[in-house]
Amino acid sequence: MRTQHLRDTRLSLKAIGLFSIILSLPPEWDFSIAGLAAITKDGIATVRAALNELEANGYLTRKRVRGEDGKLENNEYTFYEIPHVGKPAQEKPEKEMPAEDLPA
Repeated sequence: MRTQHLRDTRLSLKAIGLFSIILSLPPEWDFSIAGLAAITKDGIATVRAALNELEANGYLTRKRVRGEDGKLENNEYTFYEIPHVGKPAQEKPEKEMPAEDLPA
């Protein structure tokens, strides 16, 4: 396990600890918020908050997976030991007010 996340000052101790646990789990472990809450003392809300923090700082991406029937089933989690920079957030275009033509 890399230790970069241990020194990342953007992360709370909660997020650092959960990420350390996640990195120690076997690759075949089925990741879910309920599953992570079951192996820690903290509840679902705390795990969800830590995952949100990891996602906001580039250590996690989540993708909704659809079943064969097209219904949303669960999330696919991808964890990065080094923060991953995804697509840059697109800024909303600024509205430009049309110039008023003054009568001649």
